Amino acid sequence: QLQPKAPEGPRPTSGRKGSRPVPNGEAIVPASPPQDGPKQGRYMVYGQEDYDEATTSALLRLGPGGSWKSGYFEAGLQKRDFFLDLRKQREREKGRCATGPIWAHLSMQAKNLANTLNLKELLEVMKLFCSVRYDDYELYMR
Repeated sequence: QLQPKAPEGPRPTSGRKGSRPVPNGEAIVPASPPQDGPKQGRYMVYGQEDYDEATTSALLRLGPGGSWKSGYFEAGLQKRDFFLDLRKQREREKGRCATGPIWAHLSMQAKNLANTLNLKELLEVMKLFCSVRYDDYELYMR
């Protein structure tokens, strides 16, 4: 049987800057991963505190009749989407007078969300609509 013969001398480098040749027979040992907490194999070991916290969180999301309520706040998502759409549309129409069905839709959304916005958000909405000279008296009075 033919056995491949190992080359004499050090093995070539990986080509990265600062890498050194590894002599034959030298073992490369990777650094051990940091230990975040007690582990058994690949699974975390949880204590009673962790179970109690998870149970409390799950019970808060339990709806009427055993249904489940999402952890996301739907009004927050609606606000976020509104601001994304408004900023994107403003960037497109900057320097021109805003008209069209998109602006009517954004204006209606702003009117519906007006009572959920804080002062900073209200000022930003007003600034964005005013910067494109959107003409809607009812929007500004709400």
